[in-house]
Amino acid sequence: MASLTNNAIADTKETCLVWRTSRLTGKKYAYFRKRIGKKVKWQSLGELTPDDARANVRKLRRIADLGEFEQRFGFSTHKPAASTVGDLFKAYRKFSEDIIIDQGTVENYMLCMSIILRRVKGEDCEVEKVSLNEFTTSLLREFAAKTVQIRKKKYDEKIAEGKMTEEEKQKKLESTQRTIKSTVQQARALFSREARSSKGYDSLTLPDLTDVMNMTIGSSTIVAYDPPDQEVLDKIAKALSTLKKEHPEMWLAFNLEVNGGLRRSSARAAKWEWFKIIGKNPLTVDLHVEIAKGNKSTLRFDSNLYTEMSTMKGEEGGSTYILPGKDDAERDLICEKLAVWLRKIGLNKRMPNHELRKLYGDQKYIHHGAEEAQRALGHSDPKLTSTVYSSSRARKALRVF
Repeated sequence: MASLTNNAIADTKETCLVWRTSRLTGKKYAYFRKRIGKKVKWQSLGELTPDDARANVRKLRRIADLGEFEQRFGFSTHKPAASTVGDLFKAYRKFSEDIIIDQGTVENYMLCMSIILRRVKGEDCEVEKVSLNEFTTSLLREFAAKTVQIRKKKYDEKIAEGKMTEEEKQKKLESTQRTIKSTVQQARALFSREARSSKGYDSLTLPDLTDVMNMTIGSSTIVAYDPPDQEVLDKIAKALSTLKKEHPEMWLAFNLEVNGGLRRSSARAAKWEWFKIIGKNPLTVDLHVEIAKGNKSTLRFDSNLYTEMSTMKGEEGGSTYILPGKDDAERDLICEKLAVWLRKIGLNKRMPNHELRKLYGDQKYIHHGAEEAQRALGHSDPKLTSTVYSSSRARKALRVF
């Protein structure tokens, strides 16, 4: 078969018959393709057997030869038109209905797409009418260049007014690069693999987004994870029973950080009500983690560990917070003491508490895959593993220690 543009291959036995294979589903679809007048006409035939597709094409070719194709079908585009940004937004909202995802996150992804388009095409751009064919690497590069240009002009004016130094300008420009990168990554989250594979996207006609999704924006500040030595991990595992007996509050903090992947700030704010029993036979537990800006992450928590931890609530349910203390300062002190304990045992990292979260993320990635790790950690950046996906369809519990 001869290759054509737009992922299309011409049938060798029937002229005007073209086959296209969906990159998402792997299914092959038939198209009638013929130049009529000055334009190439496309007519989708759907998923057909080769014999049925060839029979349909012969009928359409006779209709075209009689000059009645335009009258019957009215197709005048060179190729199937890509969907619009508005269509994409609608599909993503439908997709988000089936997963536990904060509505603010959905709106933020759409806002980032709108910011990019308006920066390049003008503030009066009707974003939802823009074709997805225009979301290209060239558009993203122009967005990055214009953003830097705008910020440079602003900072140069401040320097001229004596309100900013050159050193402060450079730091601001570094921050601008991170903002650009985050904006692009969150806009690209609308095209995540999970979203594109969902039912809500079936009605969309998407262009080839390979280059867009693989494009590097700015310099990466992500350092490859270097796990602790196994000897250190063995020491931690061996000392946990003593930690639980002598410092139960530190043991609770440890489990929130290493078996729940919580940041230190989330661990000190964690409440018993964050745990939700969603199944009793067998016991199934979710942990709904409140994170910055009112967003939430939901992860499956090891049920045996939950049972073990819940015995520490005390009489009549005990404290509202999982970690004991009358305020954030006292609960944070528990986390600080845990950091000291971790350093003594050999986890010599700048932020040993956060190292527990990294360890959780590493094990999540290894055992359950990138998308599940992203959901469990509450990352808003899909490239990092961008505020949170937490799919009720795919959550799995993980206990590191």
